[in-house]
Amino acid sequence: MLRPSVHLRFWASLGLSVLFSFFIPIVLFTSLWGLFLLVSQLPWTQSLGYICLSALLPFLATFGTGNPWIGIVVLSTVAAIAGAMFDAYAFVLSRSYD
Repeated sequence: MLRPSVHLRFWASLGLSVLFSFFIPIVLFTSLWGLFLLVSQLPWTQSLGYICLSALLPFLATFGTGNPWIGIVVLSTVAAIAGAMFDAYAFVLSRSYD
């Protein structure tokens, strides 16, 4: 049986892991989107910005059934699930050495 302090630490760690694993892809993809929009507004890098946007938006739309914003949420949810599984595995593995 787990001690209560270990039990609470596990849930706190799992919650933080899910939270960070969910928000990091959102920040990453929206930052890329904004950067490519900014680059496409500059005169000497306009074509590069449009090329990058034309690659990023269909990629995100693939996961979002045609909507890039939903694609970001879907990818973030998958990352959160993967982060939770890694955290749970690391916790179980660390408890096996005690």
